[in-house]
Amino acid sequence: MVIALSAFIASLEKHPLVVQSVSALLALFIGFLIGRLAGLLLRTLLHSFGVDQHVRAATGHSFFLERNLSTLLSVCVYVASVIVALEFLNLTSIVLLVIAGVAAVIVLVSFLLALKDFLPNVFAAFIIRTKRPFWKGSMIAVRGVKGTVLRLTLTSVQLREGDDVVRVPNRLFLSEEYAVKKR
Repeated sequence: MVIALSAFIASLEKHPLVVQSVSALLALFIGFLIGRLAGLLLRTLLHSFGVDQHVRAATGHSFFLERNLSTLLSVCVYVASVIVALEFLNLTSIVLLVIAGVAAVIVLVSFLLALKDFLPNVFAAFIIRTKRPFWKGSMIAVRGVKGTVLRLTLTSVQLREGDDVVRVPNRLFLSEEYAVKKR
């Protein structure tokens, strides 16, 4: 038995890729196990202090901090274990550069998509404030929404429609027909 084990270990020394792969898988397994346990431990600890109840009592809103913070801790440990596994495979710098590049592209595309909606609304707000076709207290109707103007922001006009407050994007006032009944 001992001879077979020493022969197996000697054969592994001839194949470093196998050793690296097994080490990487072991690092992933142990890292994910530690991440899960750390998340559960943190959630239990935060729950014992009643963090969610205190936050709900103080703010009136549920932010589910116990769950969210424990999940964040687990994810951080998972990411660290993936980095360690990649280090065993000598791929850390390449993979991290690819991930950073993909993340940068995603952030850039998200930013550009946000600007696509934001800029026309800001431009329309400038036109509305300059020409003043309506103001606070005016009754307006646009695209089936009728209400009293409560406020003009950079991106929208807030209307009171009955008991509801409706936000109409400013760009609609440049591209759609609207009616104004001044008070």
